[in-house]
Amino acid sequence: DINQLFSDARVNIDQLEKDFDFSVLDAACKQLQHAQRVHCFGYRQTFSLSSFLCYGLGMIRQGVQLLNTSGQGLAYALGQIKKQDVLVGFSFHPYSSRTVKMMQLANKMNIPMIVITDSMGSPIAKLGKQVLLVPVTSGFYSNSMVSACLLIEMILSRLAQRMGNKSLEQLEQRESLISQLNDEY
Repeated sequence: DINQLFSDARVNIDQLEKDFDFSVLDAACKQLQHAQRVHCFGYRQTFSLSSFLCYGLGMIRQGVQLLNTSGQGLAYALGQIKKQDVLVGFSFHPYSSRTVKMMQLANKMNIPMIVITDSMGSPIAKLGKQVLLVPVTSGFYSNSMVSACLLIEMILSRLAQRMGNKSLEQLEQRESLISQLNDEY
């Protein structure tokens, strides 16, 4: 039922707002601002979220990439991350064993992580330096991504504010490149 999807999205957004910890958001943004490189990872449904975060971060700062598992594989991708970088990992119930194993290995390698998940009971919740919780409950056949997209917009907005003119300069440069490539209709 479409009306139920609207209702579920409202409930999730209300829950996100009610339980939101701005100190964790600020700490995560500080980590994103000062990392040499940011690697975003999501698998299955959360791949789209990691791609959205990667795109938004890349508009306001240098050194952002998707942790890509195609081609050379996950071990190769994970081997590219350094201790001065940060890994942002997404996983919601039902948790992908690939994501959990990768994040556990990254934790063993002392790679700084920001975790975006649905509960402190998530197998990746204890792995990140910063854990951002987002409700994704839905009657949809998969998780609702509405509140997760809102959380990403909050991260991007707060980070851009923290970075000030530097983020504006980066954004202007990206928009100039888009214009020069005639990539807008």
